[in-house]
Amino acid sequence: LQQRLWEPMGAAYAASWSTDDAGRAKAFCCLHARAIDLARFGQLMVDGGRRDGVEIVPGDWIDGLLERARRGEGYADQWWLLHDPRSGPDAVALLAEGILGQFVFAHPKSGIVIVRIGEGSGDLPWRRLFGAIAAANQNTSETGREEAPPHREDAAPVGALGQPSTTAD
Repeated sequence: LQQRLWEPMGAAYAASWSTDDAGRAKAFCCLHARAIDLARFGQLMVDGGRRDGVEIVPGDWIDGLLERARRGEGYADQWWLLHDPRSGPDAVALLAEGILGQFVFAHPKSGIVIVRIGEGSGDLPWRRLFGAIAAANQNTSETGREEAPPHREDAAPVGALGQPSTTAD
């Protein structure tokens, strides 16, 4: 995890998996990471697996997930595949969901990444909320607005309302 993903993507903190009684990583769950690094991971998904021109996660694999989302498949390779066909064929997103209400939402078309760290999901429809934020913030030439700016490594994390994020939630 550290050498193949976390370090190449520029993680600020170490991450780890919980292990079973035999010491094997529980790859199906239990990733321990900070919100800022989960956001970096989501950004990697938005950027087609590349950071600074170097492929860290195979772009073909990410493209395959997005294509599966367009076809209406709901889950693959530890990601929920979201698609709103009313919003067009490119209205797809990837969502990693933790057992305790943690989320990493990556919406390639708008360039939006949302991380939610919290205990429990409450009564909020998180998937709909994330989708609405992405739809409201799509900067595409189809709408006559500017294209989404390129990702900058020195940029501060930005919250849903466009202000710098000061909390992990």
